[in-house]
This record gives sequence, structure tokens and C-alpha cells, in this order.
Amino acid sequence: MAGYQPDRRDVRCRILTPAGWIEGTFRVPRIRAFVEHVAALHEFEVLTDVVFLGSGHRESFFDLCLDAAMVIVPPEGEGEPAMPIAEDKRVSREITCLLTMGQLRGRIDLVENVRISDFFRSRKGYVLLRDCRFVPNTDGTEPESEPHRSVIVRTPAIIGVTEPSGATSA
Repeated sequence: MAGYQPDRRDVRCRILTPAGWIEGTFRVPRIRAFVEHVAALHEFEVLTDVVFLGSGHRESFFDLCLDAAMVIVPPEGEGEPAMPIAEDKRVSREITCLLTMGQLRGRIDLVENVRISDFFRSRKGYVLLRDCRFVPNTDGTEPESEPHRSVIVRTPAIIGVTEPSGATSA
């Protein structure tokens, strides 16, 4: 007899891996925020209707090793944290994250008076960035990505983080 299976919804995402971009569908419990779901995942996650964007190759099923998922771009409305920072305690900072395949430029919401460096030293798993653009490491022939409202970044995939020159790290 099968155990309880919660009602699920499909969440179609783009995912940056060391092999390039893929697109696939996560099956997420309806009552759980997508960001919370990703943070709670284990070593592998099943995706359906997968497309390898560089080649156009398609697979109906793909078991993704989450250690290889450097960046996950959820659709509009699925990139909200389960427990957002209270508006009166939140500051938004511009940052650039260096990844092996390029730079991710966007904003991060932090509790006021928390420095970027302190935040990343204590953070494991994933972080949520807003209003991001991915700038690939190329000779300039590949353009920046279109802006993404929310992006989930796996912290071990980040080589380093910086704020724009002149920004304050309170």
C-alpha cells in the first residue's frame, strides 16, 4: 500500500549546471513554497519534460543531482521565500556572484545591519536573489540573459561575492 502523497503542482524552471542550461518541471507539494521545497531537497530530484537547452535534446524523465544545480530560475510568482524578512527590518543590496560559468548580478534582501560577507559566511544551501541577470564568461558573443525576477543560487557554486564600488556594507 502506497503512503500518503500530497497534492502537487508543476513548477517549470531553468537550471544552470556545469554542462549548461536545462529546463525541467519540478513536482512540488501544493502547500509548500517553491523556495522552501528546493531548500529541503536531498541529493537528487526528479524532473520531468526536460530540455537540454544547448542541444535541444529532450527527455521525459531526468534525475538531477542537486550539487550540480548552480542556479535555479523559477517562473514568476514561485520565487517568494516562505518566511520573508519583515519590511521594516529588510534592506536590499546589489551584489554580483561569480560562478564558474559567469556572473550573476542582482539584489539580495538582508536584515538591516548584516554585512554581505557575514551573511554568506553563515549561509549553507541556497540563497534567493532578485532582479538578476546572468552574464556568461564568453568573448562577448553571448549576451546577458533577460532579467529574472527571482533566482535561487546554490551557495557552494559561488566562487565569490561583491558589492558595486562605493556600496556600504553596514
